[in-house]
Amino acid sequence: MIFASGLCDRVLDGSKTQTRRLIKPGEVARIHPRRVVDLNGRTKWQVGRTYAVQPGRGKRAVGRIRITRIRTERLQDIRPEDVVAEGFGRWRGMHQAANMTELSMMWDRLHTQPGTRWDDNPLVWVLEFELVERG
Repeated sequence: MIFASGLCDRVLDGSKTQTRRLIKPGEVARIHPRRVVDLNGRTKWQVGRTYAVQPGRGKRAVGRIRITRIRTERLQDIRPEDVVAEGFGRWRGMHQAANMTELSMMWDRLHTQPGTRWDDNPLVWVLEFELVERG
């Protein structure tokens, strides 16, 4: 699973235990979202399966995570505790709104197409995970 620059470190230090990914056309959850499949029926993510943590496409894995839960929500429905689980609550004493702002800015740097930006409030997969191996 590819993570943006700087977020791999948060996965490896345990401060990031969730990631949100856009729901693409044709992707659906199967078996009370334990697995996400694409239009071709290929499993994209599955609870219990492990995935490599990569700092970019084609880059060497720096660890492995295990998906523990999959759910859907609108991007802006994120709860304060989930902002922390996304790795954006690492500064103690930092106001909660500042963590949310950092998350929304990071999201918009990664998602630039109409319908995918923070203010568009797209539907997303919420993948909860645990670190199982450091590379």
